[in-house]
Amino acid sequence: LRTGTSVAHTVPMSRANTTKTVPSAGTFSADIAGLGARDTALLRAVQRSGRAVVRLDRDRALFAGLAGVEMRKAFARLARRGWLRRVERGAYVVLGPGGTQTQRELAIVADWLDGQEYAVSGFAALAFWDLTQHAPTRVDILIAGRWKQRVRYGALEFRFVRVARERSARAQNVRLPGARAEVRIATPERALVDAAAGPHAAALPTLAEALDRVLRHGRVQRRRL
Repeated sequence: LRTGTSVAHTVPMSRANTTKTVPSAGTFSADIAGLGARDTALLRAVQRSGRAVVRLDRDRALFAGLAGVEMRKAFARLARRGWLRRVERGAYVVLGPGGTQTQRELAIVADWLDGQEYAVSGFAALAFWDLTQHAPTRVDILIAGRWKQRVRYGALEFRFVRVARERSARAQNVRLPGARAEVRIATPERALVDAAAGPHAAALPTLAEALDRVLRHGRVQRRRL
């Protein structure tokens, strides 16, 4: 992912874990034909939405007239067949044919948390702004309001840090491939400060590397820092 001259380093996602048969690459038509008419209509609506993540509480217009228990069962069936993968209750990542993970971690965050007050910071933001060469295995998300439990998704961990509303508001909106919404991400200067101290502080070698890249490549505005 590119923003100006910065490159977002990402971690590949694992395939959806399922004990059922998942759609295989190259046989999309045959696989989707194996679904019921209602599930097929739901899947096509979800795919046309352009969202990396659909939420049952937000995206009801996509659900082909389904509601309540019927809707939840339809999503569960699509997840078992490998077309979706649940990231948390009521939120599903949209997978590609063969159950492949096509979206990166920040695209998932963008559509998962769209409509909420949050900001990605810490190590994941350092990686986005090219202040570290290491791919993140944890995404720290500053949120305002109620506390939210951390979420495991394959090899990734999404960790939520409750902060004052004005702090979560200090972020830039960035458009990413694979997501309908923009992701809210801390500025390079804020990400560096957040990585230096607090509940989402990075390890000292990581911080030293970030400072070195700042000094050598001018990745941040020193006055703002």
